[in-house]
Amino acid sequence: MFCFTQCLPRLLDEFFGKRHAPHTHIRRSHCCECQPHAHGFFTVDQPPAQNQIERVGATDQADEPLRTARTRYQPKFRFGQTQRRFFGDNTEIASHRQFKPAAGGNAASFTVPTTDAGTKNVTVKVSVTGPDSTATSNPVAVTVKPLTPPTIRFAVAPATMPYGNTAALAAQATGSECGGPATVRYTGEGVTGTAFDSKALAFDMSNRLRAQSRTVRLTATATDQKNQTAAANADVTVTLKSEARRLDDIVFPQMSARVNNCAKRVLLEQLTPMLRNDPQAKVILIGHRDEAEKGRLGSKMDEARVINAAAVLSAGTGICPQLDLSRIMWKAAGTDQSAETRPALCGTSTDVKELGRSAIKGTDKKVQFRRVEIWIVPGGADMPAGLTGLQAVPEKDVKTKGCPK
Repeated sequence: MFCFTQCLPRLLDEFFGKRHAPHTHIRRSHCCECQPHAHGFFTVDQPPAQNQIERVGATDQADEPLRTARTRYQPKFRFGQTQRRFFGDNTEIASHRQFKPAAGGNAASFTVPTTDAGTKNVTVKVSVTGPDSTATSNPVAVTVKPLTPPTIRFAVAPATMPYGNTAALAAQATGSECGGPATVRYTGEGVTGTAFDSKALAFDMSNRLRAQSRTVRLTATATDQKNQTAAANADVTVTLKSEARRLDDIVFPQMSARVNNCAKRVLLEQLTPMLRNDPQAKVILIGHRDEAEKGRLGSKMDEARVINAAAVLSAGTGICPQLDLSRIMWKAAGTDQSAETRPALCGTSTDVKELGRSAIKGTDKKVQFRRVEIWIVPGGADMPAGLTGLQAVPEKDVKTKGCPK
């Protein structure tokens, strides 16, 4: 497909023989008509004549004589149209005539073959025939250029973003000379209209102990007025940080700091594998006691429970693993119960055998307050919001405990 860049810029302006001989003038017209085949039209000037004959490559017979005009006629016709208007000096007088190509002449429009790629030149002539003589224009060169697709550039900034962020999409599309302006449409996971929303991407939210990332490909497609298209891609990487996770609380009988079997199950079977899988992870232990635990011994239950739990994780003998104490942080919260209680496993377990003094009675309504909160903070993750006053565990006190039985 091609379009005109130069439309009949040359003319023949001569008089032949008699006073009323035809006078031809080819004027510049539409310069870019882009269709599957290239078409054009001419404007022809000539003086009035009875039974006027016009010709495009051959004779054109008129089916109605023109009315008398004044000094100058300026008949205009467009290839492919059947209605024509004629203008005098000041007054419009019309003669509606059907344009009929004469025998051997061209059609009412001209078509440039466009099956070959690349720019090409074609030649067009217009002839006007009157009652007594004929005039023909010089050949006019018409340049036909290829109809090319639009061009497009596309990038997303920033190309890497944290989960939850959005980005505006703005590709640069340029239509070709003949294709006209181009519109842009965006597609891809997370795309709505002209925006990318990272929250639309799916991640494994059930396991936030490890950082996750996903790379998606977005596409910008430009379409011009001739329905030609061009596309460009841009990759966007979305990162999801690891996140601190809270496990079930381990709970204790009243006035006891001993880590019972249920509590060891949480520390050894749940927490320890997580710490082994992430050497940069840390653990936070927060001890609590209920309001009935008072006196010199009772007031220290929150701290004693944390030290015993740390010993189970780090002693390195018996069933106890050897976790580096630098990875444990702790806090004694006393009777503060502002944090939600989670005695899920040990508060309801019935399949873990306990020594009599370590068993949790079903009638104990305050057991949920005698607890140690357990947090694991993966490497690179933020500390849990609202946790303040954390400190390193007292190494000497923990090592003295050995592996609690």
